[in-house]
Amino acid sequence: MIHYAACLECDPVFGAECEEQAVEKELNQCIEKVSPLTHARWCEHTMHALSALMLNKHITVEKLQQIINSSENIAKEKNDPGINTRHLFIALGRAVS
Repeated sequence: MIHYAACLECDPVFGAECEEQAVEKELNQCIEKVSPLTHARWCEHTMHALSALMLNKHITVEKLQQIINSSENIAKEKNDPGINTRHLFIALGRAVS
């Protein structure tokens, strides 16, 4: 399984969906650039969604790092063992407001 499985620990139903989509990792070359910026356990599908932000010309490494840090802090707030798309999307919503 090409997967960190953080989402399986938090939400098994979502984890099954996430596992199916993790195969898309090979199509996104940005994952290798984003992965070293993380400090916690991220599900592979969420890493894919995070790395897709790199395709936006307005996203800098500094902005991306802020989103990563926020996502990881949200997971800590919720006492979750890893980061899944829920944490990432909350972080993105907070960044917009």
